[in-house]
Amino acid sequence: MRSRRESRIIRPSLLWVFLFVLAMACSSQLRAQAALEYTEKKEKALGLYKQGRFVEAAPILEELSAANQNDKEVFSMLGFCLYSTMGTTQDEDKRKDLADRARKALLRARALGDKSVLTDQMLANLAGGTPGVHKFSSNADADQAMLGAERLFTSGQLEGAIELYKKALSADPGLYNAALYIGDCYYKVPGKMDEAPEWYAKAIAIDPNRETAYRYWADVLMKQGKADEARDKYVDAYISEPSDRLAISAFKAWAKEQKVTLTHPAIQIPTKVETKDNKNTTITLDSNALLKKKKDDGSEGWLIYGITRSLWVSSKFAKEYPNEKTYRHSLKEEADALRAAIAAVGDKARKSKDLDPSLATLIRLDQDGVLEPYILLARSDEGIVQDYPGYLKEHRELLRRYAMKWIIGKSQ
Repeated sequence: MRSRRESRIIRPSLLWVFLFVLAMACSSQLRAQAALEYTEKKEKALGLYKQGRFVEAAPILEELSAANQNDKEVFSMLGFCLYSTMGTTQDEDKRKDLADRARKALLRARALGDKSVLTDQMLANLAGGTPGVHKFSSNADADQAMLGAERLFTSGQLEGAIELYKKALSADPGLYNAALYIGDCYYKVPGKMDEAPEWYAKAIAIDPNRETAYRYWADVLMKQGKADEARDKYVDAYISEPSDRLAISAFKAWAKEQKVTLTHPAIQIPTKVETKDNKNTTITLDSNALLKKKKDDGSEGWLIYGITRSLWVSSKFAKEYPNEKTYRHSLKEEADALRAAIAAVGDKARKSKDLDPSLATLIRLDQDGVLEPYILLARSDEGIVQDYPGYLKEHRELLRRYAMKWIIGKSQ
């Protein structure tokens, strides 16, 4: 039989154990409840975000970001919502506040591993401080209608936004973004997605050399399960603006989903041409290529390539581009030099099994009529890129053929 002293010692101990277990159970229950509330709020915010109701989504996302500093998706969506809302206000203080909060959210998203092109683009736009108020049109009525439409769009009032975008387009028939955004609204309105392509087509008719409408149209086609038709639009987006990261990213995403590897022809040019003071040229042949030289491999063409380019530096550029005072590496020069290298390959070398594979590929590209598209899309530099807009305007179909047959086709 226990003494009274033993009972007094044991009973408090049992009480503390009971209280501890109870506290742990309550704590666990509270954590589970908090996790459930977080998940429910995030689902609500995600739903609003997908509906384009960015103004409503932003405060919920800010609550979530305060509760969890490690949710990349939340910070990415928050940054986009704040950035989009910034574009709909003309109040400078509000714009600055929204820009600062957007930048902070996007930087946190990036730190958590967000590598999206869109996040990079928004951060780049915010790098110089608060962006100025965007002017959509020199037509005052169109510009005001666009601003009003943007406010409705970011609030998820898509039908109202469509009417104002249409009003803007009526006031300024050349307003690319009005047609584009009408299509974007129809893409998001439940049951109206099939109406979007008509407006993307209108935007393309206004400016066929911008990538966005092609890309948005391709997104519709992917939603409809039309992968091949979507491919054609992604290609059009890519060749319209081949340096645009969103166009490239969308093209690659399509390829990944279709299990296609996008690749340019593998061509190694063992000749290095360096120009100093826009006058003196140094031609260097890769020593490894010379050591591997075989009889009838046609590699003498690479020397001709270098010599031809040196002639452009010394005299041909000035003749071909009389309005340009400073020499630059141009599309005409590169095409001329490569064709000179091809011409130097004799019939015997062309039939030889030892023909340099790069020369063999160049010959096929030239025979297919896509040597210039190859240069522009695979070998462009700061000089050659200046020739792209003019070539695109006159030779879009050749650029498409190169992309379809040589970037996509060769990988399948």
